[in-house]
Amino acid sequence: KKDITSNAPTYCSATQMFSVFKSVKGESIAAWVTKDKTIELYDLEKEAPIKTVKEAHTKDIHSCRHFLDTKTNKDLLITCSYDKSVKVWNIENMEKLLVTIENAHSNGYIFTSCILSHEKMNDNYIISGADDEGIKIFDFSGKFTDKKVKCQDYVNLLDVYYYKREKKFCVINANSHDIRVYNFDDLSVYKTYIEKNASSHAHV
Repeated sequence: KKDITSNAPTYCSATQMFSVFKSVKGESIAAWVTKDKTIELYDLEKEAPIKTVKEAHTKDIHSCRHFLDTKTNKDLLITCSYDKSVKVWNIENMEKLLVTIENAHSNGYIFTSCILSHEKMNDNYIISGADDEGIKIFDFSGKFTDKKVKCQDYVNLLDVYYYKREKKFCVINANSHDIRVYNFDDLSVYKTYIEKNASSHAHV
C-alpha cells in the first residue's frame, strides 16, 4: 500500500529494526530507525509520522524493539547501537530517556537487546548481547547485575519468555550456528538446538 521505511537501514534483519504494535492507548504504531540514527514513530491508521528523535545514538543503530512495561502499563522502545550503548524510551515522552547504559559491552558491537517485564517479576530488566560473544543483564536503573554469560558465537537476537509449566523465566539466544535457552536466574544453559546446515539465525 505504501512504503514508509525507505530511509531505514539495510545492514541487518528487519526483525530487529522494525516494530509494529498496538499501544496501550489503542493506536496502531510502527517504529523504526533510519540510516542517520533517527527513531521514527508512525501512526498506521492516520498514515502519518507522529514522533521523531534525531541523533538517538552517535553511531548506527542496530535494533529498535517494542516492549510493554507491565509495572506502569507504558509502551517502551529499546534501542542498541554500534556506539556500545543501550537506551530505553517511553513513547509518550521520547524527549526524555528512561534508561541509558553507556558502554554496556566493553568489546564489540551490541547487536541485540530486550526487556524483561512481567507481572510475576518484582522488577524490570534489560538484557543485551554483543559480538564480544556475551550476554549481560542490567536492572532498570542501568546497573549491571553481575549476571553474564560467555557465548560460543555471535549473539544475533535475544528474547525472553515465562515458561509456565516450570514456572521460570528464560532467555532465548539465536546464534549463527545454534539457538540456546538460558535460565534467567543464573544464565545456565537449559536447552540447546543445533543447526545442522550451519545457516545463520536472524530471529527466534
